[in-house]
Amino acid sequence: MLTEKGNIKLIDFGLCWDLDPQTGKCKQTDGTAHWMAPEAFRRRDREPEFDTKCDIWSLGITAIEMAEGKTPYADQELVSDLVINNDSPRLISRTWSQTFVSFLESCLEKDPSRRWSAEELLQHPFITELPPAKTIRAEIEEHLRAVQNRPAKQGLRAVRWAREQLRQAREQLRRAREQLQRAREPLRRAREQLRQAREQLRQAREQLRPCCAMEHLRRACDFCATETSLEQKEAQQMALEGFACV
Repeated sequence: MLTEKGNIKLIDFGLCWDLDPQTGKCKQTDGTAHWMAPEAFRRRDREPEFDTKCDIWSLGITAIEMAEGKTPYADQELVSDLVINNDSPRLISRTWSQTFVSFLESCLEKDPSRRWSAEELLQHPFITELPPAKTIRAEIEEHLRAVQNRPAKQGLRAVRWAREQLRQAREQLRRAREQLQRAREPLRRAREQLRQAREQLRQAREQLRPCCAMEHLRRACDFCATETSLEQKEAQQMALEGFACV
């Protein structure tokens, strides 16, 4: 963190671990994956084991974040697999000085034994060729003054962002309503077809009922015809014909 006068304050020591006094190593593993060194991750084949070189890796990641506004793999979820299996992170833009690139490469060696120590990094040209502390402090103070004048612009950007989110939400709602309306029309047609089918079934039953009754009457007449006279048979036939006409 920076004070108003540009002095640097180190903070956030909530995840500090003690090194084993015998081995100089630590086997505790915790932290935010985007800044963690490869050796600090727990793996299936072995437990993590690391020393202060893991902080040098985090320094390199923080330097990339300060330069480009976000950490490597900022939009990814399974960061541990990417850090372990991929090559060391690099700057995206090629506009940075070769001295800065070399400094990051020294910080982001995947092999801890080849990664530079803090004492070695203090001798790197990126550090030794810095302007005097007075000049740097003046630049920091100027930057802080510029940052203090930003809230109004940041607030305006926040309002614009919120309005854009609201516009997108309204558009999604409109599309959902259109889809619902399109779904209602097939449902209405299906209901109409069902109603017509029921009506046709009802009419078919109405037509079938006299036919069934006439068939029962015919069978009864046929059965009785074996025991009746010729005049009775003619009368039965006339009854059948009259029923059919009805």
